[in-house]
Amino acid sequence: MASFLLSFDAFVVKTLNLPKLKNINMKYTFIILFACLSMIAFGQVEQWMEQAETGDGKNKVDLYNQIAEYYTFDSEPFLAKTYAQKAIEVANDLDYYDGLAVAYFYLAEAYNLKGELKTAEKNYKKWYKLRKKHGSEEQINWATIGMARFYQSQEHDRKTECYFRKALKSAEKGSYREFTILRALADYYQHGKSRRTDRELNLRKGAKYFELMAESGQKIYGKDFGTGNLDSYFSAALVNALENKQTNLANKIGEQWLKSKAKFVNNETLCFTARRIARYFFDREIYTHIKPFLDQSIAYAKKDGDSRLVRITLQNATYMMRFAKEYEQALDYCFETLNYEVREYAL
Repeated sequence: MASFLLSFDAFVVKTLNLPKLKNINMKYTFIILFACLSMIAFGQVEQWMEQAETGDGKNKVDLYNQIAEYYTFDSEPFLAKTYAQKAIEVANDLDYYDGLAVAYFYLAEAYNLKGELKTAEKNYKKWYKLRKKHGSEEQINWATIGMARFYQSQEHDRKTECYFRKALKSAEKGSYREFTILRALADYYQHGKSRRTDRELNLRKGAKYFELMAESGQKIYGKDFGTGNLDSYFSAALVNALENKQTNLANKIGEQWLKSKAKFVNNETLCFTARRIARYFFDREIYTHIKPFLDQSIAYAKKDGDSRLVRITLQNATYMMRFAKEYEQALDYCFETLNYEVREYAL
């Protein structure tokens, strides 16, 4: 028993990347607990196997699918495939379309795990067709998204877009489903397709879907939802463009950031966003692109009407221009700052 625990200890530590525990009792308690949980899970699968062999009807199909699911998540494609095929055989005899769809899904997953992608695609299509013909609206939607995700993993842009748009078309306006699809499309254009094709075009498309996602999110979560997602999207895109020395693209991303955010926030927030964009260029010593965003931040501050905000924004612009050795422009900002300081103290 001691030798078993020692060898199992090494297995657990290596597999889970755990630090070695100094307390020997705690260490072996954890190891035994992990072993027990593993045995319980496998014991459950054995029970399903026994019930499936002796059972009949739809219950037999469901049990085979449960076993296929277990082996899929356990990365055992051969066993997942075996039980999915058993489920398909029984479900076909019963015209049990829900169980048949599930079985084809796990069969596709098994082939995907094995790297047999053409066969996986054929079985994903069978799953999708069964859902489309016999499934509920929700089942059809998730199958459509599933097809999009599969083609996205294969970098098949046309089919990915096709299935995502099908899913979006069928989603109810203002629903959580619509929100999740819009988010998936925005992520796809930012992180997926945009890496392989026209980055500027796809960032614009991604921005459009992030705007729609923000509008959808506001309907679900309230009016304050969405701007954080837009900021995360555009800041990541801007930094990526700057790191790849695509300054003109970065400039366009900054302009689109302000344009998109203007639909959701007030002038004060837009002022801070324009200053933030200018700062991205400033921190990388790309001084030629700073002034347009500084001017926009000042314009938004003036629209807001808070003289203190205008003064602080002008001071920030003065500092950046002075550091960039654009002394004439720095002086202009400085004189304008003094005007606002006089106004504040006069009041």
